[in-house]
Amino acid sequence: MFLDGILDGKDQSSLNRFLTESDWDEEEVNEKRIQLLQEHSQTRWNKNGVVSIDDSIVHKLVRR
Repeated sequence: MFLDGILDGKDQSSLNRFLTESDWDEEEVNEKRIQLLQEHSQTRWNKNGVVSIDDSIVHKLVRR
């Protein structure tokens, strides 16, 4: 896989730089993402499907 070695690093900033500074064709990446999702029955589009939104990793501000 072309990401071998890149994702093995322990430094989050290296992965962040890879994702933010690489020359991406966003439309092409999104089309490939959708194509890959459509190839599997568990992730394929379905008129009865749902979207789950999980904000558990979002930092929360707590007033005390």
